[in-house]
Amino acid sequence: GSLGGYLASRDEDLTSYRQQLDTLAASLIEEVNAVHRTAYDQAGVTGRNLFEPDPPGSNPAAAIRVNAEILDDPSKLATANAPGEPGNNEAVLTMLDLRTAGISGLGGLTFTGAAADVIANVGRDLATADAATEASEVIVDSLELKRQSVSAVSLDEEAADLARWQQSFEAAARFLQTVNRITETALNLIPG
Repeated sequence: GSLGGYLASRDEDLTSYRQQLDTLAASLIEEVNAVHRTAYDQAGVTGRNLFEPDPPGSNPAAAIRVNAEILDDPSKLATANAPGEPGNNEAVLTMLDLRTAGISGLGGLTFTGAAADVIANVGRDLATADAATEASEVIVDSLELKRQSVSAVSLDEEAADLARWQQSFEAAARFLQTVNRITETALNLIPG
């Protein structure tokens, strides 16, 4: 019933989206940290990560976080590509250029392209779920018409059929709710 639909959605549908978002986040962490480690902060220090490294076995999209040292002291943000130039923002511009650079960890896609792919996949699956919901409604309507038009039909058989179609409709509705939540989460992960 309802619980089975939720579990199937969690185990099958959401896993794919989570994997896509984790790959995107892991690549973002790796690429931005690579630039940040070679850049210089206001004190001329280099070699610091902007993001905390992703621990093995974690979900990067859920665990991504800025280095605590930088949060505590923003002057440790490495913005310059040369020491002793506090107004130099070349490293920041290099990090921003990553948005449109092909990233090997994303199969050559850009961060923007990979994020768009995740959103497109969610949208495609949402459209599929919408179609399944509409089909379920048509089937329920057809069964109701059949029930009304046939005389001497077993009410037990009709009730069983209706219950099966109702379960299908409920599962499709739960899937749509899950896809809507995933879409909102994916859209919130894309930098504005």
